[in-house]
Amino acid sequence: MSEPSTTGSASTPSTPPLVAAPSNGAPEIEMPVGLTPRADYADGPSSPGLLNTTLEYEYSIGSSYRLMFDGDFGVTFHLLNDGSEPRGPLPCRVREIRPSMYLVHWLVKQFSIHVALVVDLEMSRLSVAGAMPPGQWEFFDQATDVKVTRTA
Repeated sequence: MSEPSTTGSASTPSTPPLVAAPSNGAPEIEMPVGLTPRADYADGPSSPGLLNTTLEYEYSIGSSYRLMFDGDFGVTFHLLNDGSEPRGPLPCRVREIRPSMYLVHWLVKQFSIHVALVVDLEMSRLSVAGAMPPGQWEFFDQATDVKVTRTA
């Protein structure tokens, strides 16, 4: 039996070659051939369920945040334990996954920052996955005991 090909052909998908691993130990891959940049695509319904809502929470690493969702799909975030000022509002996308659970996403293209949250209001829980400025750090954590405040 022959070894599987990693070079690819019309009938065999190619596997991107691995190169030097970044400092966090994850393998770094080269851009696969044929994967070209394209225009943004965002479709489907946005959910108003977090509009005019403030969330306060602390991640397991000890960072405390306040997220303020305005009435126009913008989010302002405030890291509470470093003395910084609130930042925003940034345009965000909110989609209800099921009653009281939301997927939230925002990105800051010019700094290559991307944040995705799953907010479960019923369970007072929040999970985050994010990429901070290029090559800086990945953020993957959760918070429990999320405090929710709604304004008119």
